[in-house]
Amino acid sequence: MQSLLRGADARAEKIFETVGVYLGYAVAHYADFYDIDHVLVLGRVTSGLAGDIIMGTAERALREEFPDEVIDVVAKTALDAINTTAGTAGK
Repeated sequence: MQSLLRGADARAEKIFETVGVYLGYAVAHYADFYDIDHVLVLGRVTSGLAGDIIMGTAERALREEFPDEVIDVVAKTALDAINTTAGTAGK
C-alpha cells in the first residue's frame, strides 16, 4: 500500500485516511475507560507519508469530533521509542 501511495494512488491515500479516522475514534473510545494523556503509536505503517496521513487524520478526528478530549497522539519508529524510554529510565 505504501508503494501505491508513493505512486500517488488516490485509493491508497483513502485507505490510510480511513485508518487514521478509526485510530482517532478508537483512542477517544479508550479515553472513556482510561485516563489517557498520550498515545504512542509504533510500527512501520506509521512511517513516511502513510504515517503522516494516518496521524494527521487521527489527530483531526480527535480534535473535531471529541473536542473535550485532550490527547496527544505521537507516532515514532521503534528505534525512536527505545531511545526515548532508555533516556528516561529510572527518572
